[in-house]
Amino acid sequence: MLEKSEMITESNIANFDAYMKEYVSKARDAVAKCDAVSEMKDEKINKISKERLVGAGKRDINTS
Repeated sequence: MLEKSEMITESNIANFDAYMKEYVSKARDAVAKCDAVSEMKDEKINKISKERLVGAGKRDINTS
């Protein structure tokens, strides 16, 4: 009876370990995706900011 309980416990540990490895892998993937999206958004914001500065400079030249 004790041997059977130990086998079940070992099986549960192995299943939990596999679950945690998969969870960690998915979490890392999600963080990487989030970082990539954030970087793309930052690049877009920087591009828009530069375009606005260039546009404002052109307006200043035209009004002078």
